[in-house]
Amino acid sequence: MTENKPFISTITGVREVALAATAGLGYWRDKLRDEGLVPYEDRGRASLLLTAIASRFRGIPFRELSISVLVSNDGGVTPAGAYLAYAYNSSRSLAFAERVFFQTPYHRAALTLDERIPAQMGLSRGERVLFNARMSDRAASGRQEDALFDGPIYLPGGRQVFYARLSGRGQLYDFDSSDQMTIERGPDDPVFGQLIDSEIKGKSWLVRAGAVHARSKTYRRDEP
Repeated sequence: MTENKPFISTITGVREVALAATAGLGYWRDKLRDEGLVPYEDRGRASLLLTAIASRFRGIPFRELSISVLVSNDGGVTPAGAYLAYAYNSSRSLAFAERVFFQTPYHRAALTLDERIPAQMGLSRGERVLFNARMSDRAASGRQEDALFDGPIYLPGGRQVFYARLSGRGQLYDFDSSDQMTIERGPDDPVFGQLIDSEIKGKSWLVRAGAVHARSKTYRRDEP
């Protein structure tokens, strides 16, 4: 559990491709002000995390893409959770359940990911690819790392939060100048316009073939 909030779901064997990125600090500071949050500052930039996963939940295969901004409770100095700006699920029923039962900003979309090197992840609407991030071919192996996120995930609207623990050993790679990230605006997907407007830049990759994802129910922020 995190902060005495018990987990209601734990999924093992999660295939994961995560891209850490930075973006305009002023842009995300303005966006998060109405949410009562402050972005974590990474050398004068906001710190973002775009994570694609593939797994099964109660026998249902699914893929997800989440787009989050790391936040701070000490003016930007130390990371203390994340703000879930937008999220997608390949399963219509799971996306619906997320919105209705957990009040999370999930939407259905076609998603791709491959955790094998060179790793990639993407999202499309029909024939149109709105987001794709892909490693270049590389011979060098990544650095082994036991990566852990354990903390609150704040939801849009300024009132709700859930708690998550994302763990597991993976390979960490720098985002190389030959790696690619392409983003297009979509009328039904405002988050991609936000990434473009905030001048997102890739920083590093984390690739895991067997991560563990655990989460709590959704709470009110003021709930003890």
